[in-house]
Formats: sequence, structure tokens, C-alpha cells
Amino acid sequence: MNTIILHIEYLLRRHECVVLPGWGAFIARRTPAYFYDKENSLMMPPSRRVAFNAELQEDDGLLASSLCRREKLTYGEAASYIRRQVEYINDLLLSDGEIPFGNLGVFVSRDGAPVRFYPAAEAVNYLNLGLDLITTEAVRHIPEAVSVESAPDVAHVPAPVALPSVPPVAPHTVPVAEISDAKGPDAFDEELRESFWSRVRGNAVGIAATVAVLLTVGLFFYNPINLVNEPAKASIAPEAAPRAEECEAVSASDPATEMLSGQEVAASAVSAVYDAAPLYDRNEQTGVALRFDNNDTYCVVVASFADESEASRYIASRSGCEFGMTAADGVYRVYQATAATCAGAYEQKELLGNSQAWVCMK
Repeated sequence: MNTIILHIEYLLRRHECVVLPGWGAFIARRTPAYFYDKENSLMMPPSRRVAFNAELQEDDGLLASSLCRREKLTYGEAASYIRRQVEYINDLLLSDGEIPFGNLGVFVSRDGAPVRFYPAAEAVNYLNLGLDLITTEAVRHIPEAVSVESAPDVAHVPAPVALPSVPPVAPHTVPVAEISDAKGPDAFDEELRESFWSRVRGNAVGIAATVAVLLTVGLFFYNPINLVNEPAKASIAPEAAPRAEECEAVSASDPATEMLSGQEVAASAVSAVYDAAPLYDRNEQTGVALRFDNNDTYCVVVASFADESEASRYIASRSGCEFGMTAADGVYRVYQATAATCAGAYEQKELLGNSQAWVCMK
């Protein structure tokens, strides 16, 4: 039952509805944020709660597919396992009157009353973890004070201030001595020549770099480089293939060439399959004796057959180990360990050390 509950809890995190065939549907309802009171002073966070509808019992395949992926079962085995679990839940509810269903809630049925489901408060509310209630306060309006400016009093306006007068400035005259010291035309020509050659010397490096680039580009296009891209060839001369020698004829009396009948071929193939299958001895593999009780509910299946004779032959071919056989839905399953609980069966599977084994309910 715990396996079914874990799968339903997992699926409700990603789906809005999960159907347990023969029992009912678990529905995850989303509730947006809302105000708790009329004054809008308390805001509740968004939530996600679980509801149960006993009328929706049609199998949609969602739960069975999850069991097939996780438990490595076929779809038929998963559907059969779900039916047995629903029968077990119904019997347990009739005997106890109340059954907890994992972290989702509790089913209650007393005195012949219909089954009622009481969901847990935070069953699948994982998307809203950390969100708390919000308390709001009303905004109070404070009127602003209006100031009225009084008109200016013309009688008290101060008189303009009189600015002091500025004496006139005499025009600037250049002395004759300064004019006589001014440079002539020859001096100006000399300065121009010096400035020209200084600019040429400053740009000499750039000019040389430009000339070098132009020469390199010209040489590249004048003398192109021939790139030979031929594949590497082997330096060893090929040799002629050796001449095939004639094979000796095989005599018809050779036992290896004798034809086998169809029954002998089938028998040898089945024997080869049985011999190639791994033999798991509980004492050799783990050093701990496995549990084997035919009264247990769960078992660790190591092989399954469509015919009872094939299952019996499989058990007979492994005389060193203890096996049991159970039949359901036309399939004969051979098990090597048992347990009273599902978790114990998985522990027995780990002790068995067979990665191809699986847990099944008898």
C-alpha cells in the first residue's frame, strides 16, 4: 500500500487529477490569494489542497504507467498489483474504520456510513512554501495646508540704488620700441620651414610602416604560394593477395556434420539458455541466509514462464537453491526469497544480488 501512496503523492505534484482504479480520484485544487475579511485587512496566500471524488473510478493509465517505470513491471502486472492493493485497502478500512493515506489525508468509514476523506492541510502545497499571511493597513488621507500669499505693499517698496559713475578708459597705444622689435618676413619663412620638417620627422615611422605593408602585399600577389594538398601515400609497395589454399573435404561420417532433428535442436537450445542463466546462491552471494516462507505475502521473482512445465524444468535445473512457484493471470513465476512486507521484499532482493529479479505480491 505504501508503494501506491508514494506514487500518488508523486503524481499529484505534477498533475491535477490522479485516479486510483476501483477506489476514486484524488484532485488537487488551486486556490488563489484572497482577502479573509470584509475590511480587506488580512490577505491569505495562494494554496493547493487535495479533494477526493469516489465517483471517478475509471482507469486513465496514469498510475499504472508510473508503476511500470519505477518498479520495472509490465502494464498487466501493474494493473493486477493495483487491483490487489485496492482490495487490501477496502478490507483494512472495513476492519479498522479509519486508514491514514500517507501525507494526503485520512479515510474514515464507521457504522455503515459512506467513506469520507479528510485531507491534510499541507498535502501538496509545496509550490507555496514560505508564503505567509499578509496584514494590510488602510491608507489615511492627510489634507495639505493651503497658504495664501498677501499682496505686496506698494508703500513700502524700497527706492532704487544709484550706481557710481565709471570714468572713461583711454585707448591703448603701442610704443614705437615694440614695433621696431617685431620679426621680419625672413624670420616667418624660417619658422614655417622648421615646422614642416618637424612634422615630416614625426610621421616618418608611420610612412615607413605603410611602405613596408604595401611592399609585402605586392610581393604576395606577384609570387603566389602554391599549396599542395595531396593525401599522404603509403611508402610500402602493395603485395599480391595470398592465394587461397584448397580446403580438405569433410567426410560425411564426421559427427560435427550430422543433422539433428527438430526436437533435439529445441532441447539443446533450452538447455543452453538454462546453463547460461546466472545461478544466485543466497549463501555464496551475500553470506546471509535469505528468508523463504511460503506463508509470506511478498516474494522476489527471478523468472517467469507461460507454461508450468517450463517453470518446473527451470527449478529442477537448479538443484542447489531453494525455489517456489506462484501462478497468476496465466503466468507462472519462480521466486527465490519471500518477505512479509513490500519493504522487506526489496531488502531480500538486495541480499539476493540479482539485478534482474523483481518484487511481486503472491
